[in-house]
Amino acid sequence: MNIKIFFKKYFEFQKNIAFDDLKQLDFGFLISSKIDTSFYWNNCFVEKEMTISDIQKIEKLMSSIKRKPCFYLLDDDLKNIELFKRENYKKESTDQWMFFSEKFNSENFDTFKKVENINDLNIFLKTFNQCYQKDDPQNPYGELGDYIETAKKAWIKKSKKNELEYFIFYDDNQKPVAVSSLTNFKGIGYISNVGSLKEVRGMGFGKRATFFCINQSILNKNKVHCLATEKGHYPYEFYKRIGFKDKFSASFYLKQQ
Repeated sequence: MNIKIFFKKYFEFQKNIAFDDLKQLDFGFLISSKIDTSFYWNNCFVEKEMTISDIQKIEKLMSSIKRKPCFYLLDDDLKNIELFKRENYKKESTDQWMFFSEKFNSENFDTFKKVENINDLNIFLKTFNQCYQKDDPQNPYGELGDYIETAKKAWIKKSKKNELEYFIFYDDNQKPVAVSSLTNFKGIGYISNVGSLKEVRGMGFGKRATFFCINQSILNKNKVHCLATEKGHYPYEFYKRIGFKDKFSASFYLKQQ
């Protein structure tokens, strides 16, 4: 797999899902969100060797939209990493990209519902928000904050063409207890937003929600089924345990004051 081609597709499908604006530059892509101010969705992905003037150009652009300068680099991009360190940038977070290529047998998914209307969407968003709370050892990301509004707008924009699918999973009492999402774009099935309520942890809902997305991705005829998470945290160990394999990693470098 050509990593640069993969990321080009990834940033194309994330436009109007996680962020609003995508600019092609000589050395990469600049993304920004109008709603979510986090560096995750306001940064420059670097795909070529950069210069100090390139960095200054991005710093000026990020300043103009009131965002902190941040760059997203593959971890084997050693020359650029050294340049950013010299320019007072520090690694803030690392994405471990994982792909599922194991033999897959579909399970019984009769406790799910695909989000098909605004009422379903509201149930999904409420459950999603409850799955991601602070001080949760299985959730390194904390509360969702602005991302809830981003997730709402993304579904409204992208669900009609099946580019973005949201799923809700129910317990035996028909209570919504878990969620997951699947983005379909140019042969890529990207799994995200997997979460379950604390009260049902250990009952297999997280695994079921993830496997459902893999199954759906296969039915949608995607060639690859993937996700991104952080090494050293519970989600990474969970995905590794159920069959996902490491492919590559990339890190966010944030300007220090």
